[in-house]
Amino acid sequence: HTGLDRQGTTATNSSEPLLGLLVLTSRGPTPVPMSLGQAPPRWAVLHLATSAFPLLTHPVLALLLRCPLCSC
Repeated sequence: HTGLDRQGTTATNSSEPLLGLLVLTSRGPTPVPMSLGQAPPRWAVLHLATSAFPLLTHPVLALLLRCPLCSC
């Protein structure tokens, strides 16, 4: 549950995805290849690419949320 309503909101910085999934590696935060699927309001469904599965064996995952109403 994201707390964010994707329906009816306009992102001021729409070039960035609403959600990003990162894994911490020795090279720093590394994006996990994924896409957003259909979900009810305020929920997110992440479809992970097959190439992402080895990244999920790392001990720490960070789910980053970007607020669609923030101008930063």
